[in-house]
Amino acid sequence: MIANENAKSRWTIKIAKYNQDYVISNDDNNKCNIATHDMFSEEWFDNLKTKVNCCLRADYKKYKAAETKSIKDKIDKCVKITREDQTTWLSNILDRNTHTNIIIDKVLVNEELGITTNRLATEPGEVKNAVDNDFVRMFRKKNILLDTLIPLWQQIYEPAGKFKEEMESTIKKITKEE
Repeated sequence: MIANENAKSRWTIKIAKYNQDYVISNDDNNKCNIATHDMFSEEWFDNLKTKVNCCLRADYKKYKAAETKSIKDKIDKCVKITREDQTTWLSNILDRNTHTNIIIDKVLVNEELGITTNRLATEPGEVKNAVDNDFVRMFRKKNILLDTLIPLWQQIYEPAGKFKEEMESTIKKITKEE
């Protein structure tokens, strides 16, 4: 293969920069270095394939070493949390995020019932009362009479399987003999 001197000099510069990435301190210093003499010959290309494969293996070793170090650091951090901070450890294993607190410092309040006039309440006592009332309204206890339900829902609420007898005994009124 014939190449002009200008191309060879450009490739020599590129190869020198490439070789700088693989300078290592041990005895395998020349193992990954690409030679710049007899460039573009058949022997040089065969040697190039070997050197590039060597560089790829070196890159993979560096990557695996960094990955192993990262994993080891994360394990050490978890062990430290387990030993020194049981509260955080329990939160982590239970998938709880207890360190974020919800702070409600403003709320929209209806001025009058039935009218869509809202105002923004910022006074802490008023905000607390409005939020408390809203939660009571949302999560109130429902008094459902089973006799007033449609048959589909009566069947859904019907005790299932082997526990039916036990459930019926708890529904009956307590007598003096018991």
